[in-house]
Amino acid sequence: DETMTAANLTAASLETFKTYAEDADNWSDCPWVSSGNVTCTQAMRGNISDLVKKGLVEVNDYEGRGMARDMYITFTDEGRTLAADEFGIEIDGY
Repeated sequence: DETMTAANLTAASLETFKTYAEDADNWSDCPWVSSGNVTCTQAMRGNISDLVKKGLVEVNDYEGRGMARDMYITFTDEGRTLAADEFGIEIDGY
């Protein structure tokens, strides 16, 4: 089982990860993808997909309606470890 490091991510994916990790505390550690404090661009959506594929975050649908404004991020154990190790951000998880 390989531990995810910042070196395994593109600069853009790492920046997207950091942006949501920094915002997590404002949302009980589950930041909104686009209806919270972060403006999610089309490019960032691709970076979020990369983060999901690499097992750092999961995207959840708040009410199961498939609407972008209802999507929020949760951090996996690997994602919480990366946030703490790379940026000193403690995320409790959900």
